Amino acid sequence: MGDTPLTAGGLGRGALTTRYSLVRMEMQRIDHETAIYFSYNGSAPSTDEAAELDRLGGWPCR
Repeated sequence: MGDTPLTAGGLGRGALTTRYSLVRMEMQRIDHETAIYFSYNGSAPSTDEAAELDRLGGWPCR
């Protein structure tokens, strides 16, 4: 609740989870109200994760 935009992100697997969540919400046309997304990926997505992210669009658009 409120009018302050969210900041979302994470490190490693948390960054991947946040990225996946934001992209999925955008695909479902849900306004996640996130203004800033940050990540530090020390690990690469698995083959299955990369395929799913590609299917959803890869990166958050907002």
